[in-house]
Amino acid sequence: MKPKVAIIIPVYNVEQYLKQCLDSIINQTLKEIQILCINDGSTDGSLNILKEYANKDKRIQIFNKENGGQGSARNLGIKFINAECVYFVDSDDWLEIDALEKFYNLLQKTNADIVLSGATIYYHDLERQDLKFLATCYDKQDGEICDFTAIKSQVFTRIAPFFKFYRFSFLQTLLENEKLYPEDIFFEDVLPHIKSLLLAKKITFLNHNKYFYRVRQNSTTTGQYSHNEGIFDSLIAIKQVQEFLLTHNFLRELKNEFPLFVCEHIQYHFKRCSKALKPSFAKRAKEYLATLDNSYFINENTLKFREKTLKILDSYHKPKGAIERVKNHLAYKLGKAIINAKSPLKILKLPFTLIKIIQTHKFESKVLKTLYKTHPQLKLPALENYADYEEALKVKEHLSYRLGEAMLKNPLTFPFKVVSIYGDYKRGRE
Repeated sequence: MKPKVAIIIPVYNVEQYLKQCLDSIINQTLKEIQILCINDGSTDGSLNILKEYANKDKRIQIFNKENGGQGSARNLGIKFINAECVYFVDSDDWLEIDALEKFYNLLQKTNADIVLSGATIYYHDLERQDLKFLATCYDKQDGEICDFTAIKSQVFTRIAPFFKFYRFSFLQTLLENEKLYPEDIFFEDVLPHIKSLLLAKKITFLNHNKYFYRVRQNSTTTGQYSHNEGIFDSLIAIKQVQEFLLTHNFLRELKNEFPLFVCEHIQYHFKRCSKALKPSFAKRAKEYLATLDNSYFINENTLKFREKTLKILDSYHKPKGAIERVKNHLAYKLGKAIINAKSPLKILKLPFTLIKIIQTHKFESKVLKTLYKTHPQLKLPALENYADYEEALKVKEHLSYRLGEAMLKNPLTFPFKVVSIYGDYKRGRE
Protein backbone atom coordinates (compact mmCIF):
# COMPACT_ATOMS: atom_id res chain seq x y z
CA MET A 1 0.00 0.00 0.00
CA LYS A 2 1.27 3.48 -0.89
CA PRO A 3 2.26 5.51 2.20
CA LYS A 4 -0.04 8.38 3.11
CA VAL A 5 2.71 10.77 4.24
CA ALA A 6 6.40 11.14 3.44
CA ILE A 7 8.45 12.85 6.17
CA ILE A 8 11.72 14.43 5.01
CA ILE A 9 14.34 14.98 7.73
CA PRO A 10 17.66 16.70 6.92
CA VAL A 11 20.22 15.46 9.48
CA TYR A 12 23.46 17.21 10.35
CA ASN A 13 25.35 16.73 13.63
CA VAL A 14 22.31 16.39 15.90
CA GLU A 15 23.14 13.20 17.81
CA GLN A 16 21.97 14.81 21.07
CA TYR A 17 18.44 15.42 19.75
CA LEU A 18 17.91 12.95 16.92
CA LYS A 19 16.43 10.09 18.94
CA GLN A 20 13.66 12.29 20.32
CA CYS A 21 12.83 13.41 16.79
CA LEU A 22 12.77 9.87 15.37
CA ASP A 23 10.81 8.48 18.32
CA SER A 24 8.10 11.08 17.78
CA ILE A 25 7.82 10.03 14.12
CA ILE A 26 7.98 6.22 14.28
CA ASN A 27 5.34 6.25 17.03
CA GLN A 28 2.84 8.39 15.14
CA THR A 29 -0.78 7.24 15.27
CA LEU A 30 -0.72 7.37 11.47
CA LYS A 31 1.32 4.27 10.57
CA GLU A 32 1.35 4.39 6.76
CA ILE A 33 4.30 6.74 6.47
CA GLN A 34 7.59 6.97 4.57
CA ILE A 35 10.51 8.37 6.59
CA LEU A 36 13.28 9.87 4.42
CA CYS A 37 16.37 10.76 6.47
CA ILE A 38 19.00 12.75 4.58
CA ASN A 39 22.38 12.54 6.30
CA ASP A 40 23.94 15.83 5.19
CA GLY A 41 27.59 14.93 5.84
CA SER A 42 27.31 14.54 9.63
CA THR A 43 30.62 14.17 11.44
CA ASP A 44 29.20 13.09 14.83
CA GLY A 45 27.20 9.99 15.74
CA SER A 46 24.03 10.99 13.85
CA LEU A 47 24.50 8.41 11.07
CA ASN A 48 24.91 5.58 13.58
CA ILE A 49 21.64 6.60 15.23
CA LEU A 50 19.90 6.63 11.84
CA LYS A 51 21.19 3.12 11.10
CA GLU A 52 20.07 1.89 14.53
CA TYR A 53 16.53 3.16 13.92
CA ALA A 54 16.44 1.93 10.31
CA ASN A 55 17.23 -1.58 11.54
CA LYS A 56 14.23 -1.40 13.87
CA ASP A 57 11.80 0.33 11.49
CA LYS A 58 11.75 -0.55 7.80
CA ARG A 59 9.84 2.65 6.98
CA ILE A 60 13.08 4.60 7.50
CA GLN A 61 15.28 5.20 4.47
CA ILE A 62 18.73 6.76 4.79
CA PHE A 63 20.41 8.81 2.07
CA ASN A 64 23.98 10.03 2.50
CA LYS A 65 25.37 13.14 0.83
CA GLU A 66 28.15 15.68 1.25
CA ASN A 67 27.25 18.61 3.47
CA GLY A 68 25.31 21.14 1.42
CA GLY A 69 22.72 22.61 3.76
CA GLN A 70 19.08 21.96 4.46
CA GLY A 71 17.89 23.10 1.04
CA SER A 72 19.91 20.52 -0.86
CA ALA A 73 19.03 17.82 1.69
CA ARG A 74 15.31 18.44 1.33
CA ASN A 75 15.60 18.53 -2.47
CA LEU A 76 17.27 15.11 -2.42
CA GLY A 77 14.51 13.73 -0.22
CA ILE A 78 11.80 15.00 -2.57
CA LYS A 79 13.20 12.81 -5.36
CA PHE A 80 12.36 9.66 -3.39
CA ILE A 81 8.85 10.52 -2.23
CA ASN A 82 6.31 7.77 -2.76
CA ALA A 83 3.37 9.11 -0.77
CA GLU A 84 0.23 11.21 -1.06
CA CYS A 85 1.45 14.02 1.21
CA VAL A 86 4.72 15.57 2.37
CA TYR A 87 5.90 17.07 5.64
CA PHE A 88 9.32 18.53 6.45
CA VAL A 89 10.73 18.01 9.95
CA ASP A 90 14.00 19.40 11.32
CA SER A 91 16.11 16.75 13.04
CA ASP A 92 16.35 18.56 16.39
CA ASP A 93 12.58 19.07 16.63
CA TRP A 94 9.74 16.65 17.32
CA LEU A 95 6.00 16.08 16.74
CA GLU A 96 2.97 15.38 18.86
CA ILE A 97 2.02 11.75 18.54
CA ASP A 98 -1.10 12.41 16.43
CA ALA A 99 0.32 15.24 14.30
CA LEU A 100 0.49 13.43 10.95
CA GLU A 101 -2.94 11.86 11.40
CA LYS A 102 -4.51 15.26 12.12
CA PHE A 103 -2.77 16.91 9.16
CA TYR A 104 -3.57 14.09 6.74
CA ASN A 105 -7.23 13.74 7.71
CA LEU A 106 -7.82 17.48 7.42
CA LEU A 107 -6.13 17.65 4.00
CA GLN A 108 -8.26 14.77 2.74
CA LYS A 109 -11.45 16.18 4.22
CA THR A 110 -10.98 19.62 2.65
CA ASN A 111 -9.25 18.48 -0.55
CA ALA A 112 -6.80 21.33 0.04
CA ASP A 113 -3.28 21.78 -1.32
CA ILE A 114 -1.76 22.82 2.01
CA VAL A 115 -2.60 22.71 5.71
CA LEU A 116 -1.21 25.70 7.64
CA SER A 117 -0.63 25.24 11.35
CA GLY A 118 1.39 26.61 14.26
CA ALA A 119 4.23 25.37 16.45
CA THR A 120 5.32 25.36 20.06
CA ILE A 121 8.75 26.82 20.76
CA TYR A 122 10.97 24.87 23.12
CA TYR A 123 13.85 26.95 24.49
CA HIS A 124 16.41 24.22 25.01
CA ASP A 125 18.80 26.11 27.28
CA LEU A 126 15.98 27.40 29.48
CA GLU A 127 13.93 24.17 29.35
CA ARG A 128 10.84 26.27 28.73
CA GLN A 129 8.00 26.15 26.21
CA ASP A 130 6.11 28.95 24.50
CA LEU A 131 2.76 27.89 23.04
CA LYS A 132 1.72 31.32 21.76
CA PHE A 133 4.59 32.97 19.86
CA LEU A 134 4.49 30.65 16.83
CA ALA A 135 0.83 29.65 17.11
CA THR A 136 -1.12 30.10 13.90
CA CYS A 137 -1.51 33.79 13.05
CA TYR A 138 -4.32 33.26 10.56
CA ASP A 139 -7.74 34.37 11.73
CA LYS A 140 -9.42 31.24 10.35
CA GLN A 141 -11.40 28.31 11.72
CA ASP A 142 -10.17 24.72 11.58
CA GLY A 143 -10.89 23.32 8.13
CA GLU A 144 -11.81 26.71 6.63
CA ILE A 145 -10.73 26.94 2.97
CA CYS A 146 -9.37 29.95 1.08
CA ASP A 147 -6.56 31.10 -1.19
CA PHE A 148 -3.83 33.61 -0.35
CA THR A 149 -6.03 36.65 -1.00
CA ALA A 150 -7.88 35.94 2.27
CA ILE A 151 -4.64 35.99 4.30
CA LYS A 152 -2.64 38.61 2.40
CA SER A 153 -1.33 40.39 5.49
CA GLN A 154 0.15 37.12 6.79
CA VAL A 155 1.58 35.74 3.53
CA PHE A 156 5.12 36.84 4.43
CA THR A 157 5.01 35.39 7.95
CA ARG A 158 5.49 31.88 9.39
CA ILE A 159 8.07 31.04 6.73
CA ALA A 160 9.61 27.82 8.14
CA PRO A 161 8.73 24.54 6.32
CA PHE A 162 7.13 22.91 9.36
CA PHE A 163 4.19 25.33 9.25
CA LYS A 164 3.01 23.67 6.01
CA PHE A 165 1.72 20.16 5.32
CA TYR A 166 1.63 19.55 1.54
CA ARG A 167 -0.33 17.43 -0.86
CA PHE A 168 2.51 15.92 -2.92
CA SER A 169 0.80 16.43 -6.28
CA PHE A 170 0.63 20.15 -5.49
CA LEU A 171 4.22 20.32 -4.26
CA GLN A 172 5.35 18.81 -7.56
CA THR A 173 3.92 21.82 -9.41
CA LEU A 174 6.30 24.07 -7.43
CA LEU A 175 9.47 22.27 -8.48
CA GLU A 176 11.98 23.81 -10.87
CA ASN A 177 14.54 21.37 -12.27
CA GLU A 178 13.22 18.86 -9.73
CA LYS A 179 14.08 21.21 -6.88
CA LEU A 180 11.89 23.09 -4.43
CA TYR A 181 14.59 24.83 -2.41
CA PRO A 182 17.39 27.14 -3.56
CA GLU A 183 20.73 25.53 -2.71
CA ASP A 184 24.01 26.82 -1.30
CA ILE A 185 22.39 29.71 0.56
CA PHE A 186 20.91 30.31 3.99
CA PHE A 187 17.24 31.40 4.08
CA GLU A 188 16.46 28.72 1.51
CA ASP A 189 12.91 28.40 2.85
CA VAL A 190 11.75 31.95 2.03
CA LEU A 191 11.05 31.51 -1.70
CA PRO A 192 9.32 28.08 -1.41
CA HIS A 193 7.08 29.48 1.32
CA ILE A 194 5.90 32.37 -0.85
CA LYS A 195 5.45 30.15 -3.91
CA SER A 196 3.45 27.64 -1.87
CA LEU A 197 0.94 30.13 -0.51
CA LEU A 198 0.52 32.16 -3.67
CA LEU A 199 0.09 29.21 -6.04
CA ALA A 200 -2.12 27.05 -3.81
CA LYS A 201 -5.73 27.00 -4.98
CA LYS A 202 -6.97 25.71 -1.63
CA ILE A 203 -5.40 26.47 1.76
CA THR A 204 -6.83 25.13 4.99
CA PHE A 205 -5.95 25.55 8.66
CA LEU A 206 -5.32 23.53 11.81
CA ASN A 207 -5.28 25.80 14.85
CA HIS A 208 -3.37 23.40 17.09
CA ASN A 209 0.38 23.29 17.66
CA LYS A 210 1.47 19.81 16.66
CA TYR A 211 5.12 20.64 16.08
CA PHE A 212 7.79 21.38 18.71
CA TYR A 213 10.46 23.74 17.45
CA ARG A 214 13.68 23.61 19.48
CA VAL A 215 15.62 26.86 19.87
CA ARG A 216 19.20 26.17 20.90
CA GLN A 217 22.41 28.14 21.12
CA ASN A 218 24.38 26.61 18.25
CA SER A 219 21.70 25.97 15.63
CA THR A 220 21.72 27.73 12.27
CA THR A 221 18.30 29.22 12.85
CA THR A 222 19.31 30.92 16.09
CA GLY A 223 21.90 33.04 14.40
CA GLN A 224 25.16 31.30 13.49
CA TYR A 225 24.86 32.95 10.09
CA SER A 226 24.75 36.37 11.77
CA HIS A 227 28.49 36.17 12.42
CA ASN A 228 29.56 35.25 8.90
CA GLU A 229 28.75 36.22 5.34
CA GLY A 230 25.67 33.97 5.40
CA ILE A 231 23.80 37.03 6.67
CA PHE A 232 23.99 38.50 3.16
CA ASP A 233 21.92 35.59 1.84
CA SER A 234 18.92 37.24 3.47
CA LEU A 235 19.12 39.89 0.73
CA ILE A 236 19.41 37.22 -1.96
CA ALA A 237 16.23 35.62 -0.59
CA ILE A 238 14.36 38.94 -0.94
CA LYS A 239 15.50 39.29 -4.55
CA GLN A 240 14.34 35.74 -5.31
CA VAL A 241 10.89 36.57 -3.97
CA GLN A 242 10.79 39.81 -5.96
CA GLU A 243 11.65 37.99 -9.19
CA PHE A 244 8.97 35.39 -8.52
CA LEU A 245 6.32 38.06 -7.84
CA LEU A 246 7.26 39.89 -11.04
CA THR A 247 7.28 36.73 -13.17
CA HIS A 248 3.88 35.59 -11.91
CA ASN A 249 2.26 39.05 -11.79
CA PHE A 250 1.60 39.06 -8.05
CA LEU A 251 3.13 42.46 -7.26
CA ARG A 252 -0.05 44.41 -7.93
CA GLU A 253 -1.99 42.16 -5.56
CA LEU A 254 0.72 42.48 -2.88
CA LYS A 255 1.59 46.15 -3.41
CA ASN A 256 1.36 46.88 0.33
CA GLU A 257 2.59 43.59 1.74
CA PHE A 258 5.78 43.08 -0.28
CA PRO A 259 7.52 46.41 0.50
CA LEU A 260 6.67 46.00 4.19
CA PHE A 261 8.13 42.50 4.09
CA VAL A 262 11.31 43.83 2.47
CA CYS A 263 11.78 46.47 5.15
CA GLU A 264 10.93 44.19 8.07
CA HIS A 265 13.24 41.47 6.71
CA ILE A 266 16.13 43.93 6.31
CA GLN A 267 15.60 45.49 9.74
CA TYR A 268 15.42 42.11 11.46
CA HIS A 269 18.62 40.75 9.97
CA PHE A 270 20.51 44.03 10.29
CA LYS A 271 19.83 44.01 14.03
CA ARG A 272 21.05 40.39 14.27
CA CYS A 273 24.10 41.08 12.13
CA SER A 274 27.48 41.04 13.89
CA LYS A 275 29.10 44.43 14.49
CA ALA A 276 31.92 43.68 12.05
CA LEU A 277 29.50 42.97 9.19
CA LYS A 278 27.00 45.79 9.85
CA PRO A 279 28.67 48.34 7.51
CA SER A 280 28.70 45.88 4.59
CA PHE A 281 25.17 44.69 5.27
CA ALA A 282 23.89 48.27 5.51
CA LYS A 283 25.60 49.18 2.23
CA ARG A 284 24.15 46.20 0.34
CA ALA A 285 20.70 46.66 1.85
CA LYS A 286 20.61 50.35 0.87
CA GLU A 287 21.77 49.49 -2.64
CA TYR A 288 18.92 46.99 -2.94
CA LEU A 289 16.34 49.44 -1.57
CA ALA A 290 17.56 52.01 -4.12
CA THR A 291 16.54 49.60 -6.91
CA LEU A 292 12.92 49.70 -5.70
CA ASP A 293 11.37 52.84 -7.13
CA ASN A 294 8.23 54.57 -5.87
CA SER A 295 6.04 52.05 -7.67
CA TYR A 296 6.93 49.73 -4.79
CA PHE A 297 6.33 52.33 -2.08
CA ILE A 298 3.02 53.76 -3.13
CA ASN A 299 1.44 55.04 0.06
CA GLU A 300 2.34 56.92 3.22
CA ASN A 301 2.64 53.77 5.31
CA THR A 302 5.15 52.02 3.06
CA LEU A 303 7.11 55.22 2.43
CA LYS A 304 7.42 55.82 6.17
CA PHE A 305 8.60 52.29 6.70
CA ARG A 306 11.27 52.68 4.02
CA GLU A 307 12.54 55.88 5.66
CA LYS A 308 12.61 54.18 9.05
CA THR A 309 14.56 51.27 7.56
CA LEU A 310 17.11 53.61 5.98
CA LYS A 311 17.58 55.38 9.32
CA ILE A 312 18.17 52.07 11.06
CA LEU A 313 20.72 51.07 8.41
CA ASP A 314 22.55 54.35 9.03
CA SER A 315 22.58 53.77 12.79
CA TYR A 316 25.55 51.36 12.90
CA HIS A 317 28.04 54.23 13.12
CA LYS A 318 25.94 56.27 15.55
CA PRO A 319 26.58 56.29 19.31
CA LYS A 320 24.21 54.70 21.81
CA GLY A 321 22.99 56.53 24.88
CA ALA A 322 19.59 57.98 24.01
CA ILE A 323 17.83 55.67 26.47
CA GLU A 324 20.07 56.78 29.34
CA ARG A 325 19.52 60.43 28.42
CA VAL A 326 15.73 60.06 28.44
CA LYS A 327 15.91 58.26 31.78
CA ASN A 328 17.84 61.28 33.03
CA HIS A 329 14.92 63.57 32.19
CA LEU A 330 13.34 65.12 35.26
CA ALA A 331 9.94 63.64 34.37
CA TYR A 332 11.32 60.10 34.40
CA LYS A 333 13.24 60.55 37.66
CA LEU A 334 10.19 61.99 39.44
CA GLY A 335 7.89 59.27 38.15
CA LYS A 336 10.37 56.58 39.18
CA ALA A 337 10.49 57.98 42.70
CA ILE A 338 6.68 57.98 42.89
CA ILE A 339 6.48 54.33 41.77
CA ASN A 340 9.21 53.30 44.23
CA ALA A 341 7.34 54.85 47.18
CA LYS A 342 5.64 51.60 48.18
CA SER A 343 6.07 51.52 51.96
CA PRO A 344 4.21 53.89 54.34
CA LEU A 345 7.53 55.48 55.36
CA LYS A 346 8.54 56.16 51.75
CA ILE A 347 5.12 57.65 51.00
CA LEU A 348 5.51 60.05 53.96
CA LYS A 349 8.98 61.04 52.76
CA LEU A 350 7.92 61.31 49.09
CA PRO A 351 7.35 65.12 48.98
CA PHE A 352 10.87 65.70 50.37
CA THR A 353 12.32 63.11 47.97
CA LEU A 354 10.68 64.83 45.00
CA ILE A 355 11.88 68.27 46.09
CA LYS A 356 15.43 66.95 46.43
CA ILE A 357 15.29 65.38 42.94
CA ILE A 358 14.07 68.68 41.43
CA GLN A 359 16.76 70.72 43.20
CA THR A 360 19.53 68.30 42.19
CA HIS A 361 18.30 68.25 38.58
CA LYS A 362 18.21 72.05 38.41
CA PHE A 363 21.75 72.28 39.79
CA GLU A 364 23.08 69.67 37.33
CA SER A 365 21.34 71.43 34.42
CA LYS A 366 22.89 74.77 35.44
CA VAL A 367 26.37 73.24 35.63
CA LEU A 368 25.98 71.62 32.19
CA LYS A 369 24.68 74.86 30.66
CA THR A 370 27.75 76.71 31.91
CA LEU A 371 30.04 73.92 30.70
CA TYR A 372 28.55 73.88 27.18
CA LYS A 373 28.81 77.66 26.99
CA THR A 374 32.55 77.59 27.61
CA HIS A 375 33.19 74.26 25.81
CA PRO A 376 30.55 73.96 23.05
CA GLN A 377 32.34 70.91 21.57
CA LEU A 378 31.20 68.91 24.60
CA LYS A 379 27.51 69.48 23.92
CA LEU A 380 25.73 66.19 23.30
CA PRO A 381 24.08 65.52 19.91
CA ALA A 382 20.31 65.59 19.46
CA LEU A 383 18.52 62.41 20.54
CA GLU A 384 17.58 61.46 16.99
CA ASN A 385 21.29 61.12 16.17
CA TYR A 386 21.66 58.13 18.48
CA ALA A 387 21.43 54.52 17.31
CA ASP A 388 18.94 53.69 20.06
CA TYR A 389 16.66 56.68 19.40
CA GLU A 390 13.61 54.53 18.59
CA GLU A 391 14.02 52.58 21.83
CA ALA A 392 14.47 55.83 23.75
CA LEU A 393 11.12 57.10 22.51
CA LYS A 394 9.50 54.04 24.05
CA VAL A 395 10.83 55.08 27.48
CA LYS A 396 8.55 58.12 27.26
CA GLU A 397 5.63 55.70 27.21
CA HIS A 398 6.69 54.13 30.51
CA LEU A 399 4.44 54.75 33.52
CA SER A 400 7.35 56.48 35.28
CA TYR A 401 7.68 59.08 32.54
CA ARG A 402 3.93 59.65 32.27
CA LEU A 403 3.54 60.21 36.02
CA GLY A 404 6.50 62.59 36.20
CA GLU A 405 5.35 64.51 33.13
CA ALA A 406 1.85 64.96 34.58
CA MET A 407 3.28 66.14 37.88
CA LEU A 408 5.49 68.75 36.23
CA LYS A 409 2.63 69.97 34.07
CA ASN A 410 0.26 70.59 36.98
CA PRO A 411 1.56 69.63 40.45
CA LEU A 412 -1.57 70.84 42.27
CA THR A 413 -4.04 68.58 40.45
CA PHE A 414 -1.57 65.72 39.93
CA PRO A 415 -2.68 63.60 42.97
CA PHE A 416 -6.21 63.47 41.53
CA LYS A 417 -4.95 62.26 38.15
CA VAL A 418 -2.78 59.34 39.28
CA VAL A 419 -5.57 56.75 39.02
CA SER A 420 -6.58 57.81 35.48
CA ILE A 421 -2.93 57.91 34.32
CA TYR A 422 -2.39 54.40 35.62
CA GLY A 423 -5.64 53.21 34.02
CA ASP A 424 -4.68 54.68 30.61
CA TYR A 425 -1.25 53.06 30.85
CA LYS A 426 -2.70 49.66 31.74
CA ARG A 427 -5.24 49.80 28.88
CA GLY A 428 -2.48 50.70 26.43
CA ARG A 429 -0.53 47.58 27.39
CA GLU A 430 -3.49 45.21 26.91
